[in-house]
Amino acid sequence: MSTMFALVLTVSMLTGGNQDVLLGVYDTENDCKAAAEEQHVKADCYPLKGVLDEHPAGFTVQM
Repeated sequence: MSTMFALVLTVSMLTGGNQDVLLGVYDTENDCKAAAEEQHVKADCYPLKGVLDEHPAGFTVQM
């Protein structure tokens, strides 16, 4: 099974802190990078497993 890639945009809050926003999931890293260019965003492509291991925003806020 091949690794899928997530297009993730990191947003810096005026009140402090950062929030990662998932913009899409793609079959290849090249597809992911092409989508970022097409959407005109400075986002990063991460292997999907790495994104799934992170805590969701709601969980982090409740901690």
